[in-house]
Amino acid sequence: MSEVNVRFNGIYDSTYKDLYIYVLSKVRNPSDTDDIIQTAYIKFYNRLLLGAEIKDPVKYLVETAKHEVYKNYKLIDRLSKNIPVFSKGKDENFEADELEFSEFLEEDTGGINGLVLEEIWKFLKNGDAATYKIFVLYFEYGKKFREIAGLLQLKEPTVKSRFFRTLKQLRENYGV
Repeated sequence: MSEVNVRFNGIYDSTYKDLYIYVLSKVRNPSDTDDIIQTAYIKFYNRLLLGAEIKDPVKYLVETAKHEVYKNYKLIDRLSKNIPVFSKGKDENFEADELEFSEFLEEDTGGINGLVLEEIWKFLKNGDAATYKIFVLYFEYGKKFREIAGLLQLKEPTVKSRFFRTLKQLRENYGV
């Protein structure tokens, strides 16, 4: 493996979690998170291949991700004004998050049916983006309510209210 690949892999491993949390807290639609992160890492890798000396990789990645978020939503806003049928649709790919959440549910409920888990994710997906983000940050990244509130620029009672209201709905609808 080349020196660039070794350096990139080390930086990727040490920054991915923080970059994911940052991007998730900035996007309107959580399904945009992976694309934006991927673009930031591709740009970073290409700079390394060109021999650029990047003194602060974290800062570079955050700035690139910030730029990609802005660029992505500026384009969406422009298209939605000019093309009335343009959809800001939601992505169906929740596999990575489902695994972590399913592990939590199995611990909490003694195991649940895969079909029920699929319905739960459909329920969360069809809810608002902020609630989905709260669940990902809480279950996937172990963030506390105060941290989530800061990341999403919400008040802590709002985060708690959305979280517990949604948990109550999940219990009522799916018996979890």
